[in-house]
Amino acid sequence: MKDLEQNTTRIGLEPFENWLLPPEIQINPENLKALLAQEELIGHFKALSSSERESAMYEPMEKIAKQILDFAYEPSNFNGNHSYTFRLKYINGYNRVVGRSDTKRKPDGMLVTEEIADRFMEWTKLPQGERTKQEGDYSWPQSLLPFEIKPEKAQPEKFLWPPTGSMQSAGGSSISLDTSLSSSFSQSQTSSSSVGAFSPLQRSASRLPAVSRSGSVSQSQEGAPFQEATPTRKRKTPASVETTSQGSAKKRKAKEGDGQLGSYLVETRTALGNREHVVGIAINRKFFTVVFADACGILQSCDVPYEEEGKSIGEALAKILIGFALSPAEKFGFDGRFAPPNGTPFTVPSDFKDWTYKIDDNTIVTIVTKLYTQRCVFGRCTAVYRVRDSHGQLRVLKISRPYASRPHEHVLLNEAREAVGDGVPVVYGHDAGDLVSTGHRRYLAPGSVFPDQDRRLHMILMEELLSLKSLEGAQYLGAWVEIAQDLEKLYKHGILHRDISSGNLMYRMTGTVIRGVLIDFDLATSFRKPVPYFPNCLHRTGTMPFLSRELFETGSYIPHLLRHDLESALYVLVWDAVENIASGTAIRNKHLSGWLEADRSAEQKSQLGSHLRGPHLPLGMMAPLRVPIAEIAIDLSSGYNQLEIWCLKNPHKLRPALESDEKKDWEGLWGKFVPEVVVQKFRDLERAFSQAQEGIPTT
Repeated sequence: MKDLEQNTTRIGLEPFENWLLPPEIQINPENLKALLAQEELIGHFKALSSSERESAMYEPMEKIAKQILDFAYEPSNFNGNHSYTFRLKYINGYNRVVGRSDTKRKPDGMLVTEEIADRFMEWTKLPQGERTKQEGDYSWPQSLLPFEIKPEKAQPEKFLWPPTGSMQSAGGSSISLDTSLSSSFSQSQTSSSSVGAFSPLQRSASRLPAVSRSGSVSQSQEGAPFQEATPTRKRKTPASVETTSQGSAKKRKAKEGDGQLGSYLVETRTALGNREHVVGIAINRKFFTVVFADACGILQSCDVPYEEEGKSIGEALAKILIGFALSPAEKFGFDGRFAPPNGTPFTVPSDFKDWTYKIDDNTIVTIVTKLYTQRCVFGRCTAVYRVRDSHGQLRVLKISRPYASRPHEHVLLNEAREAVGDGVPVVYGHDAGDLVSTGHRRYLAPGSVFPDQDRRLHMILMEELLSLKSLEGAQYLGAWVEIAQDLEKLYKHGILHRDISSGNLMYRMTGTVIRGVLIDFDLATSFRKPVPYFPNCLHRTGTMPFLSRELFETGSYIPHLLRHDLESALYVLVWDAVENIASGTAIRNKHLSGWLEADRSAEQKSQLGSHLRGPHLPLGMMAPLRVPIAEIAIDLSSGYNQLEIWCLKNPHKLRPALESDEKKDWEGLWGKFVPEVVVQKFRDLERAFSQAQEGIPTT
């Protein structure tokens, strides 16, 4: 499954069976054997195995699932305890779409509650023109488990976790490792340090976000897909970079037989942001695979044939489906901190109207609406909600799962407040949850996460702010300059933000006074001068259209600098100016659309100065600043030219190791983009805009 290769650990099927079917659930073996001996069921498995086309596999899979689920809900088929939370049905997702071009955006099949299945069947009977988008979207928030169906002919893989060797598990016991086997990380970047010869969660050092087709910025997980070799001076942006977001930078064409389960899991987790993990099943002609994904990565079972020696046909798949049929909500990943309204019994929500979220024993908020969910299946998996506190005040709740070694965001905000005062959001509450490794992963692959790669649930309740890009003209520019100045103040105080994007620039209105506010400090770095380049400074962070050009380089580690944040702020200014002309203008602009693509972004940004000379980059109300913005962009490009020359002359020097004047030259791009000077030029933009409004020519 190509889309599941990143951060994937292969394990056997037995851990999944033990997880789904604990000792208290005892299937009557004779009844199960009788089920699997039915000629009708055997015929469905034969039809599935002989299918040459994906579309021919839907009907037999649906019939197989129906017979197994019917078996699961009959108490007489079990010895002793028999209970379940949901009564599930399997439905084909193929006919859910209206247009064939969208078929790969919906699951091929899914397990849903009986109520949703009945509603879906009613929907499929409607004339094509009456199938509303709302009904068609039921699949993602209310899909308990998506299926991918494909007629792949490849031989099953049998890589298992744990192999041989030794490693300390989180609980202190030793587990096996085989240094000849590794998880598949074809698109991840490794850190300069290593822990042992094998890491099921290979260290990644980049985080590239995505931008949706609607133009909204979406951040992908830490450790985004940058392939990295040993430190050499390879100055080329990789063309193979793909983000985890649908509709993102570079979309890979879907082909029959190409893995889609990863995309289905992303959609399922992203729908409402209320899952701690997601699960899915890939159905091939002759074998199947079970997948579990949490914030620390993906656990994927070995490929299990339907026909195994000494077993009835389909026995392994039957046990897995029976286990899911009887599973409580938490095994499908539902976070117990989310609770239905007024103490009503738990149901699979399609939205969060009147649902509550428990931050701690003393703080429960009521969700008003979802504001943002990060499009990823592993990583921070950030979700943001507008909520009401116990006093009825509107607040913003942010939940995420950063690396456990990182400080809580409220700690960084408190430190930042010392430098910029009200330039950061007010915090009303915060808490932290358990390590991800202590969740359901511990039953499937204990010890599969190294301590420095483990993640922890963080929650923070903050004031509600307004998006800076909703302002125009002098109001926007004043707040933007204020934030740029704050970046310099933060740096002098020992803080680098490291993720400047349009979505992270906000403002607060107090009476008639507008104050620019910088949010999202959970990737910020706190340090004290002189600046040491700690390993966490080497992690490439940012948001695709605004990421500094230097951070697209491969082959060497680039410490994040203040000038990188200021460069990102410049790109935000241009992007927002174009976008404010009309929604979607920026993403459709021929000079800016390339900023979204990993293999074109740096090159397109290098031409910003030239593009500002032409008529095809309109700046709307910021048009009076075309010349001074172009001058800053040209100076920046000149500095990058100096960097190219330095790299040619010093092919073996690493930037983190630079000292003295050489370090100073690089940090300021040889005098062309010195942070203190750039901030002053940003201030001058505000003055130039004011003069233009008064009719004074801009020089």
